[in-house]
Amino acid sequence: MKLEEAVIRACSEPTLVDALSWIAVWDSERAVRQAIEHSRTGVSTAHHGGGWDTCFKHCFELVFERWQHVVPNAWVEVASAVIIRDGRILLTQRRPDKDFPLTWECPGGKIESGESVRDALQRELTEEIGVTLEEITDRIWKGEFRNMVQRGERAHVCVSFWPVTLTVASRPAPLEGQGLGWFSAAELRHLRLAPANSAALDELLRHLPAEPSP
Repeated sequence: MKLEEAVIRACSEPTLVDALSWIAVWDSERAVRQAIEHSRTGVSTAHHGGGWDTCFKHCFELVFERWQHVVPNAWVEVASAVIIRDGRILLTQRRPDKDFPLTWECPGGKIESGESVRDALQRELTEEIGVTLEEITDRIWKGEFRNMVQRGERAHVCVSFWPVTLTVASRPAPLEGQGLGWFSAAELRHLRLAPANSAALDELLRHLPAEPSP
């Protein structure tokens, strides 16, 4: 693996510490291979890439410099819809092939560039569960989560929760193969929730009655 390839690979790690640790391991293995080659042939290969210290220093500088550009752009804004009907909250279950598989969460998703929260929620709710948003009220919770997933472009996520009401004709359905259900406060406490929903649990419970409507 060439130096530039190693830097790109290192920058795919979730944190700067992980990236530099990966580079340290890679360069250690490179140095061992050079030592074995030198022992076998009697010819030093150091002049092809420099000694271990020189190469690691160069890699360190490249990764650190690149990381400064990666991290500020890695924040993803996510809006989640708090949909409550008859004392129960609507949650969807993430598919097995997604991050945090089979956990439950309020439906929603990424706010694309130029979108308002309402526009993003309407798009996501239409795509995910086939419903139409009627009204959205003030945000009830917001949290920032660093290094949530093993992908640099989505490493850091800011999640906000917005109470919404649906049109009377809306009938939520799992259009993307996900699970879907309506849960009482008691049931919500015992679900395996996605990280942001788990962090916002107390606030979600405050918007649910102790017992749902019969």
